[in-house]
Amino acid sequence: MIINSFLTLQIIFLGTLPIFKYEKLRLTLMRKIKEADVTAASFFNQSNANVAVGSSSGSVKIFDVKDKFVSKTLCHSDLNNPVRFLRMNIDDNYCAVSPPYCKNPIIKVFGLTTSKLLNQFQLEDAAEIVDLNFSAIKKSYLGCCTLEGAVIVWDIFSATRIFSVLDVHPGAGAGMALSPINHAMLASVGLCDGFRAFDIRSNKSISHVSM
Repeated sequence: MIINSFLTLQIIFLGTLPIFKYEKLRLTLMRKIKEADVTAASFFNQSNANVAVGSSSGSVKIFDVKDKFVSKTLCHSDLNNPVRFLRMNIDDNYCAVSPPYCKNPIIKVFGLTTSKLLNQFQLEDAAEIVDLNFSAIKKSYLGCCTLEGAVIVWDIFSATRIFSVLDVHPGAGAGMALSPINHAMLASVGLCDGFRAFDIRSNKSISHVSM
């Protein structure tokens, strides 16, 4: 992940998180976060001073990168699975966490001000979440894509599904993104059928490009 020329690379087996500065086509190691069994990481959107780090134990710790200390710990007892995806919403007030491969995975959303669980979303008949992203303009919109080809968008405040198509792709889903300029547009990619764009207000496809 890159933000303001800073880059994090996950070294899962070593249990450390090196942070590099990317400048003039070169990587310079700035510092390392020494944390056991790192499995995911995400910089805050509004600042490069804080990074959220997920582990195999299911905990999420917020590190102050500059001063090298843990400012907050989330999920320590609420999530028993390793963290695969870790995403901050656009104003850095909420953190979404999802596990790796498991039956009926649960996405949990935590408030960073309260350090408490805000809402959780279970995906029935799904085996794996392959992508997870917040909207860049609607801070409450959270979307995911599954291995089974489903694409779903929730409002994390009302806990309602804004968009839900369980068979967007006939094969495995590979990724999804919410438009950074139009909150009603969504794009997803499948391994078998290429790229699709949707209007999430109507749940209708507006474009399909085979790859």
